[in-house]
Amino acid sequence: KIWPVVFLHKKGFYLVTAVAIMDRLDRPRRSDGGQEPGAGGNRARALDLPQVTAAFAVLEDICDFIPASLSISDVAGISELQYYIRSALPFGSPVNTNFHLLRMVRHGFPNKEDDATQRASSPAWKPYLYKGKSKLTLSIVETVNCTLYGKPEYEDECFIQGTVYCCADITGVPEVCVPISFSEKSEESQEPEISVHNCAHIVGGIKAAKEESLKISCLPPTGPFVLCRYNFRQSPVVPVRGFYQLKELSPLEFRLLLQVQIHPLVVGASG
Repeated sequence: KIWPVVFLHKKGFYLVTAVAIMDRLDRPRRSDGGQEPGAGGNRARALDLPQVTAAFAVLEDICDFIPASLSISDVAGISELQYYIRSALPFGSPVNTNFHLLRMVRHGFPNKEDDATQRASSPAWKPYLYKGKSKLTLSIVETVNCTLYGKPEYEDECFIQGTVYCCADITGVPEVCVPISFSEKSEESQEPEISVHNCAHIVGGIKAAKEESLKISCLPPTGPFVLCRYNFRQSPVVPVRGFYQLKELSPLEFRLLLQVQIHPLVVGASG
């Protein structure tokens, strides 16, 4: 059963969308375990979901894309409408639903002939082309989670999660290839789990993703985006270790000694 479904009736057309609810949403319960008044089962009301409100807002914006004189036989008008919807919701996720901005992007280029040719070959996730000095920016945000026991009978636990952000301000529709390498892998180390953006793929497929280094090829969208995410469930190297000692000098005074050790691989990478 599809639930919830949101629709609007404007300009003689019905706009229908199925809202994606990833998590189960239950009604709040009272302290005595009973349901709130009017609760029919555990399912929350559709009007209480922020996803439904967002879906109405998106449909309202899409209504601006529909010309007042559009008919089912108007091939050119329907083609124009499809372009705006693909640009506003690439892969079904709203990115930019401002009709005036999208119309200016589509018709406001200085050289109409050249840009029309480029737009015809551009992917759906690149609704407009970048103009200016080319620049490629990559940044990595990595989170290290460790549990250090400090005892030989207990093995320390460490897992690493990372996100690679990319911003390709490059003219045209270029193909960008980004090499990614991981530090020395031992026999105990596990292979990283890698997921890439819809516009990208790993060169060589799944087999290449199991190597120490790999290449990610993509046709980047305009603006910043998440190129890939990776996850090490168990890292053989703990990047940072911490030790502390707490000594009571008096009932109101304590002395804390904190020691931090950085792994040589991290020191070498930062240097």
